[in-house]
Parts: sequence; C-alpha cells; structure tokens
Amino acid sequence: MYSEVKVKVPLTRRSGYAILTIYIPTLVLLVVSYVTLFFRPVIFDTRMMSALTVQLVIATLFSQVSASLPKTSYFKMVDVWLLFCIGITFLTIIFHVMVDSKVNRSGGKSVRPTESSVTTSILVGQKGLPRKPVPLVRSKWMNFETDEQKMVMLTRITIPAVFLIFNFCYWIYIVIY
Repeated sequence: MYSEVKVKVPLTRRSGYAILTIYIPTLVLLVVSYVTLFFRPVIFDTRMMSALTVQLVIATLFSQVSASLPKTSYFKMVDVWLLFCIGITFLTIIFHVMVDSKVNRSGGKSVRPTESSVTTSILVGQKGLPRKPVPLVRSKWMNFETDEQKMVMLTRITIPAVFLIFNFCYWIYIVIY
C-alpha cells in the first residue's frame, strides 16, 4: 500500500555553447596564426606580432574557460583542445624565428642561384647541331631557391598536417567517449 513516484531526468551535454564560445573562436585564431606563414619572410616584426597576439588571446581564453569549468583532478577535453591550440601557435612562432635566422644570415635578401647552378638541357636541332641550352621546367612546388623558402613551405605543409591529425584523433575520441 505504498505509493511510488518515478522521476526521469535526462542529462544531455549542451555542446552548442562550447562550440560557439571556445571551438570556433580558437579555430579563427589558428587560421590567423597560419596566415602569418604567407607574409613575406623579411617582415619578421609583423609576422611575430601577429602570431604572438594570437598566442596571447588563446592563453587568455584558456584561463577564462578553466576558471568557468568545475575544478577536477584530470584534464577535460576542452583543456586538451586549448593546450593544442597554444602548442600549434607556439610551433608557428618557432618556425618564424627559424626563418628569420635564415633571412638574417643571408643579409635580409633572398639569395638567387647562380647561372651555373641552374639545371639545363641541350636540345639537338634538326641537322644535329646543338641549340641554345634551355632550362628544364620544374614544378612550382619544387622550385625553392633559398633555405627560408624551403622552411616556409615545410611549415605551410606541417602545420595543417598536424592540425588535421590532431582533429581526427580528438573528435573520434569525443564521439566514442
């Protein structure tokens, strides 16, 4: 003769707030940081100030998010995301410094290859007489003239690759767990 009441409370994760206030702003900041890799290598101050500003904004966002979430003894996934964003921006800054050290060693100018270092081929004319040597056509992607150009291209490929690999693992983990 006892009465019984059952209450069902569905607990769901509200992801919209986190996406709008954490993930999208940090994604925009990472794009800004990545775009600094397309600035000319000789304007070091602009490249560094832009990347450092992005780093500072992400660090501020990280501290605000950490203060608003409950204190736990373990890392939350949003902490992992923000630490990754700080790390990838730091990598961009390191690459800027490495490129600047190469530019400073070359006196602030891009060093062009000499005529003798250009690969050429000799074409034979119709009567068997050699014609003027013609430079071989090389792909734009493989036509690096200086070390800083090679380093910038390596960075332009490395940063998105690291970002994609991290995101693949991160979002798979989020969806599964």
